[in-house]
Amino acid sequence: MNNHFTHTIYRTPETIDKLMAWAYFDGSEQNNGCGDGTILYLTENHFFNLKVGLGMRTNKFSELISLRLFLIFA
Repeated sequence: MNNHFTHTIYRTPETIDKLMAWAYFDGSEQNNGCGDGTILYLTENHFFNLKVGLGMRTNKFSELISLRLFLIFA
């Protein structure tokens, strides 16, 4: 079987092209509920920070809602 995806490129804030918009988004679940957050950078000094509390849900749910929040906002 031929796998075309043999390597992964990891980006850090220092290696991201600051002339293009970019974002971080993540969700997590803990004993007291779950939530997610998104930071959408338009420039290094112009960004939007969003966070949402989701109540008692699963980690997978919070990760997917975080992605959805980012896509809707972007």
